[in-house]
Amino acid sequence: MFDLNSIVVDNNGTQLAYIDSGPPLNSTNYVTIFAIHGVIFTALIFKRVMEIAAAANLRIVSVNRRDYTGSTALSPSDLGFIVNGTNSQKAQFLQDRGLELLRFMDIFIETNNLPPVSSDGKAGGSALLGWSLGNSFTIPAIAHASELGAESKSRLSRHLRSLIVQDPPSAALGLPVPGILWLPPNDESMPLEDRVPFTIQWLTSYWDHGNIEQRNESSLSYIVPTTAQVPSIFSMHNHLPSILVPGPFTATGSDWFTLTNLGPQLLETYRRACFSAEVRELFPHLKIWELVGDLSGAFAIDAYWKTQDDDQAAGGGHINFNVLNGTNHFVHWDYPRRTIEAYRRAVQSV
Repeated sequence: MFDLNSIVVDNNGTQLAYIDSGPPLNSTNYVTIFAIHGVIFTALIFKRVMEIAAAANLRIVSVNRRDYTGSTALSPSDLGFIVNGTNSQKAQFLQDRGLELLRFMDIFIETNNLPPVSSDGKAGGSALLGWSLGNSFTIPAIAHASELGAESKSRLSRHLRSLIVQDPPSAALGLPVPGILWLPPNDESMPLEDRVPFTIQWLTSYWDHGNIEQRNESSLSYIVPTTAQVPSIFSMHNHLPSILVPGPFTATGSDWFTLTNLGPQLLETYRRACFSAEVRELFPHLKIWELVGDLSGAFAIDAYWKTQDDDQAAGGGHINFNVLNGTNHFVHWDYPRRTIEAYRRAVQSV
């Protein structure tokens, strides 16, 4: 088991808790991946890839977001801004959460003397990875990095080599969600107390959408999962007490509020982080990779298609895409070695 530690990221005493796979033995040019989890599942959801990271010359630091174990809870005023705030207050909320992550990275980089990107660009440096709703916080971090102090910007500019966008839902990027998609938390016919437990099983299932490269929306499966593979949750049973924190995704939780109230602000940060010249200038080594499992929920397939379209509309080449065939939303749990290979590809691209 990895020990839970924390870093204070601002003058208000805000703490972000994390687990660390540690540096690979005798390596001075490893890459560090700062991983940010999605809804319900904590930093420990990356446990299986962390256990084999060192063999791939990777160090993985998995961070618990605000409202999750060991990290400072969001205040009532924070929650109020998400739901009832002005557009500028909502944008400020995302900026604040993003800058907290960047300050965490900066402090960790300096404290642990992490290797920067090498002169040939082939080794060292760090990546910021958002999985699922975690992208609603990693992408604003990149979009608002110019708001950091000069020393922090300079250090991160030398270190940040990749933004890994792993299986984002459309809504996490502020993209429109097709009306046909059914989501358990929205189903008012389901008893309130059953929605999160059902969502966990639904979210961890495998889905047969056919050939996703044909981009056929009518082929998307979103209610009944395939029986060809067992949902990931059934291999997590002994770990559930330590990896599940359902509260933020309940009807009055911060994650649910974020997913349902910040669409325009999320869209703006997604466009800025992925397509603006300002970000490319600040982070000259930065490559953006989107990873998607072709058996993930329809929400991730829809996002994959839309980000492909956006990349092409922006001239192409801003986002790199890697489809992990035969995998679902929890590839890092079910197939850790394949996931590590995908991470290595994302951080070693020059």
